[in-house]
Amino acid sequence: MTWFLSLIADMWRLRWRFGLPIVIGAVAAVVYTLSVPPTYEAKALLQVQSEAARAPLLRTISAPGQETALRQFLKNAQLLADTGKDLRRPLDADHVGLDVVNDHLISVSYRSVQREGLEQTTDALAYNFIQALLAPERMRIEQLILQNQQELQEIAGRLATTDGKDAAVREQIMGRQGKVQTDTIQLQSDLRSVNLAFGNNGSQSLIWFAEPATLVPPTDAWARMVSNVLFGMFLGTLYGWLVHEAPRRGRRVIRDGQEASEASGMPLAGIVPWLGKLKVAPTGLYVKVGGKQLKPSEFSELGRLQRTLVRTLRGPLVLLGVQGSEGTSSLAFMLAERTAAQGKTVALVDMNLKDRMLSQWLGLGDGNWELPAKGKKGRWEALHPVAGHDNLRVLAAPRHPETLTKLGEAGGLPALFDLLSAQADVVIVDASPMAAMNRGNVDAVAVAAASARTVLIAQADVTPAGDLKRAADGLLLVGAPLLGVLLNQRYSLTRRQLLGQLADRIGVVLPPLANALRKAAIKAKLD
Repeated sequence: MTWFLSLIADMWRLRWRFGLPIVIGAVAAVVYTLSVPPTYEAKALLQVQSEAARAPLLRTISAPGQETALRQFLKNAQLLADTGKDLRRPLDADHVGLDVVNDHLISVSYRSVQREGLEQTTDALAYNFIQALLAPERMRIEQLILQNQQELQEIAGRLATTDGKDAAVREQIMGRQGKVQTDTIQLQSDLRSVNLAFGNNGSQSLIWFAEPATLVPPTDAWARMVSNVLFGMFLGTLYGWLVHEAPRRGRRVIRDGQEASEASGMPLAGIVPWLGKLKVAPTGLYVKVGGKQLKPSEFSELGRLQRTLVRTLRGPLVLLGVQGSEGTSSLAFMLAERTAAQGKTVALVDMNLKDRMLSQWLGLGDGNWELPAKGKKGRWEALHPVAGHDNLRVLAAPRHPETLTKLGEAGGLPALFDLLSAQADVVIVDASPMAAMNRGNVDAVAVAAASARTVLIAQADVTPAGDLKRAADGLLLVGAPLLGVLLNQRYSLTRRQLLGQLADRIGVVLPPLANALRKAAIKAKLD
């Protein structure tokens, strides 16, 4: 049972990387099968007397290269045009096929989505192929016969002039005459064999029909569906591997906290475990567990991080990722929410100008605020309250061009942080990732350098070790107060957690099955 649950968990883990492309490939295959009509094929079998053939294409037709040459000859544009003219329907060279069965048999085929008249089309194509193939041979034989007849006339004239004067010469001429006559008889026999293909009865021809064209039984509709679906699933798997797995080959990604610390050269500030699927509400983030809505900021795992990063330190805390999507926005909000619940006033700053996630979650719109004059006292109107949190206020991501310019100048960010520190007990900043290069952005390195403490966040099984090392080195180079690296294990779930996640999805439709899956996951020995 354990191996079966492990298999289900691993398949659920890879559902987006492989499952979705496979499903899309299968659906596309079904649509293709239903929209494209079936293809019919008819085949005619030709028999070749290769031992009597003198034409190059008909000698040892199974020899290497002969099949390709015959196929090219069959697909000749003029041959197809003449056949199509006779049938009053155009023929496509891509639908023509030729296979050499053995030294004496050739298969000629034609495919079409139109079933009617397909055998007649294939027969006509094969017949014209025979004539086109033998026409040069007939012309060659006729020329040789004509040359021999002319030579025989010359020999007869020479014999008439010798009149027994020189017996040796006469015997020599008569020997040549006998040989030419024998060759001519053989050529005439070959010509008759070739000419039979141009008549009504070609059974004794050099090449003729062994079997007239017959329809190949078409593939069953369900068999076509299954084969196309399997092919679509294969393409989906290939796409998933090329897009998600191949780029990671040769790049070492961070797997656990120890690797994160070793790659960055910094201490491990903490680990963010999988807290469940985060959902957004007007009052913040929550997860659903057993039909109940719970705030992840109230979990004990967040309590440990909050004590490490917020309660024991002073000054603005900056959270920033390496490439993006490391979970800095959600972590910043949960830390701010937990700190505010403890009675401290918190200023949460959305300085992540790559996606402005905090501003979007809380519906703050554009942050068209400007830096106030120095020495401002009283509450700053740019700090928006959050419903359900009396001590938590949020500064929306800046968009005003003048504000962005001032923040980019020397002293701009320290002045902002000093103002916020005067407005709240704790300042938490969600900064742009180190790799963000979009226009109108506030440099993440500058934000970190202006803070009192900075934490670099990496995503387990996603963030490359080399990128994490370069990001940490870049922050230390400018003198940023880097506390360490924090590992987000959002996508690095254990099999038991994955089965619990799957059970939550199944529970919407089949609660009994979901409960059975949860119980089996608890009892099984899973990681």
